[in-house]
Amino acid sequence: MRQLPPLKPFHPDDSEEVHPQSVHFTKDGEAVIVSYLSDGIRCWDVETRELLWTIKPRSYIGRTSVSGNGLVLVASNLYDGFDCYDLQSRAWFHTFCARITRNLPLPIEFIHEDKALLLGSPCGDVTIWELESHNWLDSLRHTGM
Repeated sequence: MRQLPPLKPFHPDDSEEVHPQSVHFTKDGEAVIVSYLSDGIRCWDVETRELLWTIKPRSYIGRTSVSGNGLVLVASNLYDGFDCYDLQSRAWFHTFCARITRNLPLPIEFIHEDKALLLGSPCGDVTIWELESHNWLDSLRHTGM
């Protein structure tokens, strides 16, 4: 397995720009989850604007998607595929590997009542994976116009 590139640390007092990649409301609408390119995944209370929790990701983040039940966040990791995080324990639990030929934020959708993932690719192909078993289900090949 290739070694992941180091992330630059988050410094709240720095003047360096941060780059939000995705924003999601929690299921109850009382908090917002923001995924940043290199500054992790953070959950903020909407009313008080307090930081509630942080997840330090495995790699840089392109895009994220949160399951409809609010239990799982999947991130396009800009390195080797899609990282899955349990939002209750705030821990990484699996990476769906993808051949990254171009470093692009890739789309992610939860389907089949949060039981499967629809994952994009840099070449236009789409793969479908079962979330719990991590089994590949199908591919939708893009053969051009």
